[in-house]
Amino acid sequence: VGIALRWDGKVFQRMWYWQLFRGGPDYPSWSSEYVAAIEPATSRTPRFADAVENGTAKVFPPRSRVQSEMWVWAFPSGEPVKRVSGDGVEF
Repeated sequence: VGIALRWDGKVFQRMWYWQLFRGGPDYPSWSSEYVAAIEPATSRTPRFADAVENGTAKVFPPRSRVQSEMWVWAFPSGEPVKRVSGDGVEF
């Protein structure tokens, strides 16, 4: 199975890829989780203080709103993906 993601690059300029193998030693995983994730992000560092320090933190005025869309498709793997558009996956 293949997974395709598409999101608004104006809102989320970065992408984080992270992995957790065997989870943490305590509740809730008890060293039994295997996780890999792709996460749209607004800054290049996971710590907010670091993002503020390096100037990549997003600053929003009080009571402002940000709206964005993200699309996710699952498809049978086997063919190379040419493009992911708002209409879906193109082979």
